[in-house]
Amino acid sequence: MNKLIKNITITSDKSLSDALKKMALSNSKTLIVVSKNNKILGTLSDGDIRRKLINNNSNLQSKINNIYNKKPIFISHNNYNEKLLEKIFFENRIDLVPVIDNKKNLVDIINVYDFFNKSKKIKKTKIPVLIMAGGMGLRMGDITNHIPKPLIPIKDKTMINNIIDNFVKSGHSKYFITINYKSALIKAYFKELKLNVDIKFISETTPLGTAGSIYFLKNEKIDNFFITNCDTFVNYDFKKIVKFHNDFKNDLTLVLIKKSFKFNYGVCRVDSEKNVTEINEKPEINNLINSGIYLFNKNIFKIVKKNQKIDMNILIEKALKSNFKVKGYFIDESNWIDLGDDNKIRNFF
Repeated sequence: MNKLIKNITITSDKSLSDALKKMALSNSKTLIVVSKNNKILGTLSDGDIRRKLINNNSNLQSKINNIYNKKPIFISHNNYNEKLLEKIFFENRIDLVPVIDNKKNLVDIINVYDFFNKSKKIKKTKIPVLIMAGGMGLRMGDITNHIPKPLIPIKDKTMINNIIDNFVKSGHSKYFITINYKSALIKAYFKELKLNVDIKFISETTPLGTAGSIYFLKNEKIDNFFITNCDTFVNYDFKKIVKFHNDFKNDLTLVLIKKSFKFNYGVCRVDSEKNVTEINEKPEINNLINSGIYLFNKNIFKIVKKNQKIDMNILIEKALKSNFKVKGYFIDESNWIDLGDDNKIRNFF
């Protein structure tokens, strides 16, 4: 077994404490669980451990054998190809893919960051991503009393880790992250994680709303930049959005979700004399909603001011009044997840 594989493998008889120590030493948030003779048994993520500690009152000496994922995603060494790996990483939002031989022995590990940084098929882009991570996450109730919203575990990763992974797959390597609430914890997390991307923190000493921190990018040498909320997940190829943005020479592109709302009741219409004129049983209404992801041109710096508290909807209204070209890019609801409320978050623990 080579050193890289040995550093991120663990046997099923080890404890949660053993797993956390190994994650810290290897700078990996996922371990491969193997048998004594190196056959793959499953995977264990830091999210698995956090959920175990939060939901089951376990302690660090509890064994990992009851919590690791026993149905891991892997690839056979004789079926290795970049197209398949790209599909696996896009569809499953995982950090690494084990490579096994015909006898299920672990022979290699493909890391998501290494794969997309080295793959010749993934064209790198200079477009940075601004992640809004400074809010208190009030919609999530008491969860964010202890942990900032960006670090809440969703499946196998934190919220913000999921967001960065999605953009990495489209060739983005530079990130600005706005921080305020529990900022020290967020900085410590990234210091430990050591992602193979360029990250710069923007500290908001006072809250600037959902768009005020855009001003901090004014002196950066950029033509376009993405903005995303920290609780928005879009499993999509962002290169398509960039092409749309450039083709139409947009100042601002809003990523919009085609969403259907179905009423569980009959909807009635009445006239001015309260006569019922129509009843529509459980109608479905189709709308376009804001996903919380935007692609801006540098022209936006003309209408943002230093230390101005402003929300995104107000900034967009100002852009429209300034005759900026603002268009919407539509994606299907199946590609989007909003995890900004307490109930949805708890369902993912």
